[in-house]
Amino acid sequence: MHAAGQLVLDQNGIALSGQATGALYLTPPEGGEPAPYPTLTVDYVEDFRLGLVYDPSAPVPIQILQGRADFLLDGVRLAWLDTGGFHLDYAGLGWTVAELAIPDRLGLPTEEVAYLQLRDPNTDELLVTLTQGNAGTWQLSTGTQPVMLVLAGFDGAPAVAVTFALVVDDGLNVVDGQLAVNLESAPLDMEPFTGLPLTLTELVYERGSPYRLLARGQIRLPEALQGLTVQIDSLTFSEQGFGQASFSVGTLPETDDPALEPAWEQTFAEGFAVQVLGARVAFGDQQAIELAGRFTSPLLVDDEAQLQALFYRMHYDPAQNGWIVQLTGIPEVSIGLGRFELGPVGQHPALEAQLTDQWLRLTLSGRLSMPEVLGEDFAVSIGGLQLGTDGIEVGEVNLTGTPEISLLDELLQIELTELTPAYENGVYRLTLSGTGRLATWTSRRPASACRICRWERTARFRSVRVR
Repeated sequence: MHAAGQLVLDQNGIALSGQATGALYLTPPEGGEPAPYPTLTVDYVEDFRLGLVYDPSAPVPIQILQGRADFLLDGVRLAWLDTGGFHLDYAGLGWTVAELAIPDRLGLPTEEVAYLQLRDPNTDELLVTLTQGNAGTWQLSTGTQPVMLVLAGFDGAPAVAVTFALVVDDGLNVVDGQLAVNLESAPLDMEPFTGLPLTLTELVYERGSPYRLLARGQIRLPEALQGLTVQIDSLTFSEQGFGQASFSVGTLPETDDPALEPAWEQTFAEGFAVQVLGARVAFGDQQAIELAGRFTSPLLVDDEAQLQALFYRMHYDPAQNGWIVQLTGIPEVSIGLGRFELGPVGQHPALEAQLTDQWLRLTLSGRLSMPEVLGEDFAVSIGGLQLGTDGIEVGEVNLTGTPEISLLDELLQIELTELTPAYENGVYRLTLSGTGRLATWTSRRPASACRICRWERTARFRSVRVR
């Protein structure tokens, strides 16, 4: 641009008016030396004025105080210069020239965080269209084929195909519109890039302060917990991957708090239920996923027949490529008419949880007694009683107390020879087999001279069931 036309120099800078000459230099897509556009006319409008101080940090290497300089070719504006910098007028340049200004990528918000691939990286073919809008804006949109949205902040740079229509200014800065990608039908698996079982179900580039890229996702739980969804909202991104150091939803207590309501809950076979009170995801060097909640089963109740929950905390261990579940035991629960006290039995631990892709199983072992029905001396050990998503296994039952029990105020004496556990229709059954002796008391003389005599009758029995 040549400073011709009418020029006034004063304490407020250099005021230019009228017309001058100028030139544009455009670099071809294949590179090389910039080629000059034909000589242009420069029209100074709106009291165009230059500052007297050179400012290298400004958008252009001169200080423009006010007004605008329009670059014209045969009366058609091709570009302009104002306080906001240098701008191409794509309408005046024509699409062939305007498309030269479209870069290979559009940062969301920067290429180091995420970007849209606007050109084919192999052929440099333009993959989007640019049409003129209102008030100096343009609509940047995909054509018949989607383009790739690349999450550049992650090692390996995961990408998804997207379509969009965004409003941009002449510098291709997004000024309006929204990019939204629904991935629920084909979630983006982030475990190869983070080491954590996370999937992204939605990506949104929306207006904020400034525009920002957000995501919704889910913690990918094993198939055994299918139907239980732990949702994570408002994930952000940075040059290092996710923007947050950690993300929490719900409440993650160290011990159970009965006042806390579950954020998510799912019921499986035989009424076994999994509740999630809260979840936490940590990124970076201390990456982790943790959950806390409760397990319940109709088989485990308190004295008032109310469900008695087992509290758990679980976390994902990338080294083992699996979930580790830790349980807080309960000292005693009711099983039908019996009292079950947790404790190890042989090789079976008192309380254990295992979670795989096929099942979640809780293993309970301990001592079962029925003092109100079979007396204080009767007790059996139950080893490996299992509750879980695939149903109930009754475990191994063995007599630990005396093999004899008394019923009906000692009129019936039973010597046990076999114990058989079963679970059916929500009831844990213990079938007793053995020998019974029935005692009968009679009188052979008048009441004035009564002598009590006793005789016994012995019989074998099977399938006496105690629920």
